[in-house]
Amino acid sequence: MNGGKYYSKRRAGRKPKATKMTEAKVEAIAKKAINEEAESKYFNSAALGTVSPINSYPNRTSMSVLGYCTGTAFSVQNTGTWKYGWSTSTAEQNMESLNMNRVFVSTQTDPILKAYRIQGTECSPSFAQTEWCIERDYIDTTSAGELDTAPLYCRMIRVKPIIKKGSYQPIDPKNDLFLDQYNRPTGVNSAGFQQYELMMNKVDNGKYRVIEDKRFVLNPPGTGSTLEISNGDTVVSNLGLTSFKTLKCRHSIGNKFFYETPDSSTATQQFPTDGYTPEFVLFHFTYMGVNANITTGLDAKRLNITCKPVSTFKDF
Repeated sequence: MNGGKYYSKRRAGRKPKATKMTEAKVEAIAKKAINEEAESKYFNSAALGTVSPINSYPNRTSMSVLGYCTGTAFSVQNTGTWKYGWSTSTAEQNMESLNMNRVFVSTQTDPILKAYRIQGTECSPSFAQTEWCIERDYIDTTSAGELDTAPLYCRMIRVKPIIKKGSYQPIDPKNDLFLDQYNRPTGVNSAGFQQYELMMNKVDNGKYRVIEDKRFVLNPPGTGSTLEISNGDTVVSNLGLTSFKTLKCRHSIGNKFFYETPDSSTATQQFPTDGYTPEFVLFHFTYMGVNANITTGLDAKRLNITCKPVSTFKDF
């Protein structure tokens, strides 16, 4: 007995059993080690560019919208491209594609970019980030209406479609991104969807996983009016520093991509056929304090949205 417990020399002399490591664990450790040493390459993301918002619906003057997709804007249902807003009174607008999963090809003339082409048909995304600058334009009240100087409300929503039972359920953000007070699907294209619906309706978290729902207000950087046009006298007023907003967003675009023929001149082959997880970045704008004076042309187009997407991968 040792301390009131039975003591066995035979038991005390036994060595602990060696833990068997499964092949899967060994493979995972090896991949992690290789991944840490592998050099990241850049995806062929969309070039830094500036875009202005568009109408949310034909002849609707209470708001303007603009939609982005982290990859190509081709829908997961393969039924076409995702739409958000109207470029004209008769044409819906495709979402802006950030192409954060598009690869470079060997025909690239720039040697630095050519070196980023994928080796093989698989790769693992290692980094994905966007930087945004949202900027209101200077307003000349001589030619523009004074209502254009009103504060501009912005609601920026980042969402991903929810996967159920191994597949994506049918979605159409322009018609079903939000839920009204009766829990019915609605969106910027729906009848009666105006500025207050934009401000108050919640996102449908049964169809979309909300990553971010940000709201802020932008004021014009300054307003000018010509007092005596013949003499060129101008007064500039309302100077402020709340006319622009900068944002930085990290994205999860997938764990592993598979490409059928990535080094192809066919544009669609430069995107993965499997492994991509789409994310939408949706901007909505409406003026504040002018609800009784909304007239044709008073949409939130007097601003610019600039985006710089950057994404990398490893193809060990």
